[in-house]
Amino acid sequence: MPSLAAAQIEAHPRRLAGSIEAHLRAAAAAAGAGAALVVFPELSLTSYDTSLRRNDALAPDDPALAPLRSLARERRIVIVAGAPLASGNGLLIGSLIFGNDGSVETYTKRYLHHSETPTFAPGSGGPLLSVAGTTIGLAICAEVNHPAHIVDTVASGARVYASSCFLSPGGYDRDFHRLQSCAAVHGVVALMANFADSPALPAAGKSAAWDAGGHLLAAAPADGEWLVIAEPDGDRWTGRTLAVDSRVPSGYR
Repeated sequence: MPSLAAAQIEAHPRRLAGSIEAHLRAAAAAAGAGAALVVFPELSLTSYDTSLRRNDALAPDDPALAPLRSLARERRIVIVAGAPLASGNGLLIGSLIFGNDGSVETYTKRYLHHSETPTFAPGSGGPLLSVAGTTIGLAICAEVNHPAHIVDTVASGARVYASSCFLSPGGYDRDFHRLQSCAAVHGVVALMANFADSPALPAAGKSAAWDAGGHLLAAAPADGEWLVIAEPDGDRWTGRTLAVDSRVPSGYR
């Protein structure tokens, strides 16, 4: 089993370049810590915003995202970054999956929160990931509150449930306990990546990871940019937090 990371970053609304730099910092730190996968919050590249429109959509081959593809390939880490994606049905809440082989795949949110339906259309999910021989299922925020989602994901063979979230202080506890329950009931390692609390986007922070028994491995503070790292240790898991360096790795600007 590989080491896995949930990245907690500050929001950079309407500042794609600043957001990409934050992703590069966190992904490079995760790779340096030995993680084979790093998962970012919901809509992490644009920041969470229900006023997004179709012209805000990002394409997998957008040249601005090339540094993320390069870092994933060169540092041998899978990067799951949140992005609005265009489709024939409308704007989708999605994730761009930058593979460690240079590929880019997409995952789109099937189960929307009611506040998102005026802006976004339901997506269709996406592939399970195979990372260093471990099968990983993705989720985006409200999906963790739909029992069918985790049931389908585990039935498909996932051993890890990795969720990209925007959780406010008021909604954090419910989703924390929901993910803890998903881990314990279904016997999967669970990750939750949330935004850091900041003036740009009031969020709960406290990104977290649980082992397959539902035991909390580690959780980040409410503010600041952090990695929560889940590491296999024989037949058990351990966890730790790591502050993200403020410098952008050289060669990826």
